[in-house]
Amino acid sequence: MNSMSPEAAYQQALFHRQAGRLAEAEPLLREVVAARPDHAKAWHQLGLVVLALGRPGEAVECIGRAIALNPSDAYPYSDQGVAYAHLGRGEEAVACYERALRLAPELAYAHRNLADTLFSLGRQDEAIASYQRALALMPNDAATHNNLGNVYLRQNRLPEAGACYERATQLDPRLLVAQSNLGDILTKLGRPDAGFTCAQRALALDPNFADGYLNLGAACWQMGRFADAEACSRRAIAMRPDFVDAHVNLGILLLLNGRYEEGWREYSWTWHAQSRAARPRKTLAETWDGNPAPGKTILTYADQGAGDTIHFLRYVPLLAARANAARILIECQPPLLPLLRQWRSAAVEIVATGEADKLSEPHDLQIPLLRLPLALGHYPPLPMSAPYLEADAERRALWRARLDRAPALRVGLAWAGNPSHTDDRRRSMPVEALVPLLSVPGVSFVSLQVSPHSQLPTVIAATGIHDFVADIQDFADTAALVAELDLIITVDTATAHVAGALGRPVWVMLAFIADWRWGLEREDTPWYPTMRLFRQGRAGDWAGVVERIAGALRRLSPERSAAAENERV
Repeated sequence: MNSMSPEAAYQQALFHRQAGRLAEAEPLLREVVAARPDHAKAWHQLGLVVLALGRPGEAVECIGRAIALNPSDAYPYSDQGVAYAHLGRGEEAVACYERALRLAPELAYAHRNLADTLFSLGRQDEAIASYQRALALMPNDAATHNNLGNVYLRQNRLPEAGACYERATQLDPRLLVAQSNLGDILTKLGRPDAGFTCAQRALALDPNFADGYLNLGAACWQMGRFADAEACSRRAIAMRPDFVDAHVNLGILLLLNGRYEEGWREYSWTWHAQSRAARPRKTLAETWDGNPAPGKTILTYADQGAGDTIHFLRYVPLLAARANAARILIECQPPLLPLLRQWRSAAVEIVATGEADKLSEPHDLQIPLLRLPLALGHYPPLPMSAPYLEADAERRALWRARLDRAPALRVGLAWAGNPSHTDDRRRSMPVEALVPLLSVPGVSFVSLQVSPHSQLPTVIAATGIHDFVADIQDFADTAALVAELDLIITVDTATAHVAGALGRPVWVMLAFIADWRWGLEREDTPWYPTMRLFRQGRAGDWAGVVERIAGALRRLSPERSAAAENERV
């Protein structure tokens, strides 16, 4: 300490720490606590210094000494929580923040840090409450507004997230992450031009910001500027080679444009991301690599939505043939079980999600359903040579008895998918848009809408549409009803895949930039030979889609109705 007293050395260390000279502050603080082991503030400051130097485990110990010396001081508890959070010990961090806030409820940053940790633990509603408490104490803190927006984004509450990000950018236009996040949300909300502008602002703040290029590419994508979108994704990957979202976006973009081999390779990055819905199951079984596996049991499992599960079942026979395995397990969403169990062969067993690990005979290898094209090396779409699902005959008979026996064409309608789907805002349509279709004469309409679960909207119910939602318990019921209809008209949701896999005529209403599997311009699809695609001419133009479908429906001849009636008989 040279000739300085412990207190003078402590003050000098504080001066260095506040100036960012951590290497100068640390030895002084160590000298202070060596001379004065009861100096609680020096222990606290030493903990902050070593935490800033990237040694959170040591910080926990130093700050713990400060707490032991002065247990009534709230600040060390809060800072020890930060150290625990850096160590990935979230529950211990939460306990520290809560202790700090019991001592000092007005400690705004403890509320924010508690919220950050709760969010990381998946406790989203609690995180929102803590962020709101923090903002009540510091309403002009841009970072807190931004972080609250992140929780709303995770909950798919896009307008609320956008409002938070916009407020953050108003408070601090140079807050890079907020500018980037706002651009991402605006694109997701169907305003890619505004999203593009925000991404440009973020890149003006930091030209080497990989997330900025990711969001710039997403905006270009939604504007139909696919070459620019690809260039942005590749630029983000060049800056950050392990950037999972950029690889996945590039993969989807390539698949959309029919560049399947590279597309599947890039899309495979989705199984590297713990934050994404599609990720490997937590099991010791290795991933099947496409090679023969005689005598083995292979599990292939649903890793995304129910529609994806139905769509990619077509690859299971190729898996069985290539692997020559003793046994194939398919793990799927519980509502699909009754339908898929009618499809199984002697070598295939179908179980509900989470059940495969409970079987007496464990599986040796595993692979997500959507990874099968890559593992099999079958990159282009695998055409459906014949229907690969079949509706239960008894359930069909029950629906047949309930449907109107009039000779009118029977047309099923579904206008919305799962609202938790990340792209549901674009793929689902407002029910009011369907009203002009329901006035087409000579058609008996049947609602196939089962999600979101609610009473049939008045605007649709008033048209006399048949509604059997209360009696549709699972996908086997949906399949049986679909099998008794002459035509299905639906947005891009699981209903489209059910109809397609059953080989029923199905017209799919698509957003301007549709899901990758439907490509860009075709009105047909190699995936399902009985499917016809109706695309928006511009973003959000469901009225144009419905008008074209209504015209096509009117052109169906009376002979078609008579033929359909004869087929039912």
